[in-house]
Amino acid sequence: GGEQLRLYEALLMECQDAMQIVRDEINELSSDGHKKRSSQKSEAHRANLVSLLDYLTHQKLTHTISRNRMLLANMKEPSSTPKQHQSSRTVRPEEFVRVYDILLQNVSDLSGIPGFEDDLYFQKECAARTFAFKANRCFHLAESYANVKKLPEAVALLNRALEHLTQALALCEEEQSLASASSLSELQKLQETIRGRKCELHVKSILEKGQLEEDMSRLSLGEKPVVCHTDELLRIPPGQKLVTLAPIPPDYKPVPCKPLFYDLALNHIEFPSLAHRVEKKGKGITGFMKGLIWGST
Repeated sequence: GGEQLRLYEALLMECQDAMQIVRDEINELSSDGHKKRSSQKSEAHRANLVSLLDYLTHQKLTHTISRNRMLLANMKEPSSTPKQHQSSRTVRPEEFVRVYDILLQNVSDLSGIPGFEDDLYFQKECAARTFAFKANRCFHLAESYANVKKLPEAVALLNRALEHLTQALALCEEEQSLASASSLSELQKLQETIRGRKCELHVKSILEKGQLEEDMSRLSLGEKPVVCHTDELLRIPPGQKLVTLAPIPPDYKPVPCKPLFYDLALNHIEFPSLAHRVEKKGKGITGFMKGLIWGST
């Protein structure tokens, strides 16, 4: 497996170098100096180079998909020797999801190569691969959710994976020659695996829900919680394990509205009495004249 991956890497590097040479040649033909001397022969030469670039792009993407699928096979296979098995680490589902994301992008780029838009068989092949890769991606994403105990989300992703598999198998039945390209036997095996895993997670979800309801039913609310017995000694029976500390949710109580402006210190200030000033002010001008004549009493 490792040797084949190295060969794929070397082949992809050669494809990349060849594509760069062809691009440079196309850019040179498209420069201003060559535009002035453009002729029918040079235009035909440029068209041939563009076709060659599309062919190299097709070859590079095809080999990239094969390399990534081989990488997935190596990730799924257990180690051959006990020594390798001890040293190898467990592959997380997120790593499979990442590789399938790359495969989906490769197929999208492959279907968009100029000249292949009108090829109905090629587009159906790309669509079958896309549905197959999406199904695998949803399956491993569901495993990731199941590892963190998000079982309803995992079951929903498995349902989506079955939908993608149904579409992929329908395309393979429509075009029998697509079965080899999309690995019909692998798709059918994956379909059985997803159905079994879906039933397993569904049962776990029901059991966890039943356990939660059982735990909630064993909670004893009692007549009064402990917070209501702060002024007295509460005696708990020896056999009672669960004690309610406070009511949940707490009882609603009316509270005054908070004013916009308030001063807490204002409530503790004692102002001096102004009663004597109010009386003198109430006598008017007559009282004032009497005060001047008779004096203050």
